Amino acid sequence: MKNLPNSGIGEALVEATAIAVTLAWSSLASVVIAGVGSLVVARILGPEGYGVYSLVLAVPSFLAAISDLGLPTALVRYPSKYSDRAGSYISSGLILLASSASFTSLVCFLFREPLARYIINRPEYSELIAITAPFVLSYLLLSALRSSLLGVSRRGRAALVDPLYNTLRVVLSIALASIYYVRGAIVGFVVASIISSAVSLVLLITSTTGLSLKVSRELLIDMLKFSLPLYATSILASLLGTYSTIVMSRAFSDAEIGNYRAAANLLSVISVAIAPFSTAFLRVFSEAKDETELAKNFADSIRYVSLFSAPLTVFSFTCSVDVVRVVYGRRYIEAPEYFRVLVLTYALTLLGSHSLGSALNALGETRYILISNTIGALVYLPLLYLLTFRVGLIGVAIASAVLNTVTTLTQLYLLSRRISVRLKVARQARLLAVSAVASLPLVALTTTATGFLESLVVLLAKFLVYSATYLLVAVALGVVGVGEVKVIKTLASGLGVFGTFLSPVLWYLDSLIKLLTRFKRG
Repeated sequence: MKNLPNSGIGEALVEATAIAVTLAWSSLASVVIAGVGSLVVARILGPEGYGVYSLVLAVPSFLAAISDLGLPTALVRYPSKYSDRAGSYISSGLILLASSASFTSLVCFLFREPLARYIINRPEYSELIAITAPFVLSYLLLSALRSSLLGVSRRGRAALVDPLYNTLRVVLSIALASIYYVRGAIVGFVVASIISSAVSLVLLITSTTGLSLKVSRELLIDMLKFSLPLYATSILASLLGTYSTIVMSRAFSDAEIGNYRAAANLLSVISVAIAPFSTAFLRVFSEAKDETELAKNFADSIRYVSLFSAPLTVFSFTCSVDVVRVVYGRRYIEAPEYFRVLVLTYALTLLGSHSLGSALNALGETRYILISNTIGALVYLPLLYLLTFRVGLIGVAIASAVLNTVTTLTQLYLLSRRISVRLKVARQARLLAVSAVASLPLVALTTTATGFLESLVVLLAKFLVYSATYLLVAVALGVVGVGEVKVIKTLASGLGVFGTFLSPVLWYLDSLIKLLTRFKRG
């Protein structure tokens, strides 16, 4: 792909950013909706009820993971790569996925008691697990339909899926939880996924040609060759998650688990800005003409995404108490400690963790993803058990961070065997240092705010102070310069109304750079 005139940036990054920003706004809406919903649901249920809620939902989440066959990712790659046969690829993938998920949903219902006994160590919750059986089918279809819409370049429609689901989930869960407690929250969760998957199916049917009830054996085999290693990876990840649930359910109370799950859910604070790029770069990497172009796009993804992922990670770490207080209230007193450790995993974007999987998928090296996750699992399994019974739930958080670190480093090594990977270690270290230095003024903003609105105002004030300080230090130390500003302007110009939100940031950066230039000349 050619570079855009006078920008020094490839068209691929512009396309990836356009896709990612569309998804980011979708994710932002989803996170805001889900965040408000989580706040209310968590306050209604309390730490103990939220612990029950989290444990029960761990079962259908595990079953869904072992039923997707890796097809949601394939449904992004193949329709975009072979647009003339997109309908046939999607039809074949959806039919197979629906068949697999239907069987697993039945298993969830029929074997609810053994699942409750052996996975969450709570046989008394078996009837609650039975309620979640339809969720396995509906949520898998929802994920696959969203991927299919991305695969046929309907990112606007794909961006509607998550906000729709989260809105319905929040409204129904809150309404029902206030009447039926945990049971009501779970019913709302399930019904929302059913309605959302039905609406998403309509969106796909009305925007894609060539859909049918036929399964092409040839196309299905083509997708499965790509997706089955991903499926094995998904099963491995799910087994690790289930293993964590098994260990925690035997070592901690429902209230303690509620605190930890609340902290884990708060990772969406960072993922709203980062996760969309993973999906966006899968499409962009898949369209790269050769490995040289893919290597350049990968380097760009690290260089520019880490400019905001690193400071967001440090800010969330520094303000963990404020974030928890705003979202969940003061009863979740242990959650900030867990969140502070878990959020550090997003610092791995400095090494490309957000796009490593997409790059390997684009190269067809899904086996590398399986290998990296297997190595991570071999470290995680004994470490989790050891730390859980030595240092408690904080040990679970540390084990999770170690798992992500080992997996990222392994994937980076394996990717370097296929393409030229050049990490600018000095620059990334300087960026991390700048992000840390910018957090120092926040020490003076310590507060004893207790109410929701007061806590929210304090958190927003800290964010503005941190952002201004970060940009100032980044410009002063050369982490952000004229080249980066030019790139941001180029990206902003192609984002329409979304780009206007960057105007204050760009004005601030321009002003800082001009002042620094005058100072040096003086």
